[in-house]
Amino acid sequence: MERTVLLKIQLNEASRFGRIKDFAYQRLAVILLDNFIEIQLRTLMDAILFRDGLSYILHKKYKQKDREKIICYHGELLKTCVKELIITQEEKQKIAFCHNVRNNLYHTIDEDKLLVKISLILLHNIITKNKVLWGNGLGITSLKGKNFDPFVRKRQRDSAWFNSNTKEEWQYFFKRFFNFIDKREKNIQALLKENIKRNLKRTRKNISFIKKDFSIFFPYAKNWKFNEYCLYYSFHIINKKEIRVFEEDKLSGEKKYKELFLKYKNNWKKINKSRISEINNQANLITNLSESKALEKYITIMTELKMISDVFEEAARDLDKQIQAEIDLVRGK
Repeated sequence: MERTVLLKIQLNEASRFGRIKDFAYQRLAVILLDNFIEIQLRTLMDAILFRDGLSYILHKKYKQKDREKIICYHGELLKTCVKELIITQEEKQKIAFCHNVRNNLYHTIDEDKLLVKISLILLHNIITKNKVLWGNGLGITSLKGKNFDPFVRKRQRDSAWFNSNTKEEWQYFFKRFFNFIDKREKNIQALLKENIKRNLKRTRKNISFIKKDFSIFFPYAKNWKFNEYCLYYSFHIINKKEIRVFEEDKLSGEKKYKELFLKYKNNWKKINKSRISEINNQANLITNLSESKALEKYITIMTELKMISDVFEEAARDLDKQIQAEIDLVRGK
């Protein structure tokens, strides 16, 4: 019973944090819910791998090398859970998306607040749909350890042999304690569209900012167009670490830099400014897709849009630094 109670406490706390409309608390809710799903999937896979390990050597489905990958790597775990029909392919995609959001929240305490909201909805729905089937992951309830479940129905608490891991008790728990999603909230498709639109708006604002004055402070960019900004800044963003090393190498650093840039340029595919409008049109179509297809389309769009957005964010930052330096010079600072 102790395991069941621990899992319910984790969900109850996540639900409590999820109700608070504050990033600091919703961050914790995403981390708890993502961890909850990972615990469940690993436990269910452990049981399958254990039974497989008892099989005759010629009939084993998973070699030792594969078993270690499944347990150690989140992507392998999700892929194998689909194979074993623990989750669907669509659920795998959603969990992977939320896990990436969780990683940003956990390691850098930074993420788009709208993506946090989307992750909370996705994780809540996946857990609500599957948890009754998953139980506590073990399929049994041990009476050892903690033997009081504060979340069960009152009439069950006086029974010495009640099972808090039953389908009925989990259904009661979800209805009573795991209900932090506002049903009036926009659906996933609308939220994904909104996120793309926000990124587009910020990108357009940065493009407008650098349009007139960038080449004044950076003469080498006099004839630059949309494509040249993307080429130059994406190269520096992607190869940031290598470039720093080159800058410290006074003898051959410049040569290595030019060689790396030439290699990058030769593999570069030109991007026109019209791509911004095309992405905007694709975003408008997301609301017509199913939830899983919308998420798939969003990931494809944002892979490209994030690069473009980061490019003009960096360009705008460079220009702003130069403008502030000129202002400070005039003021005699």
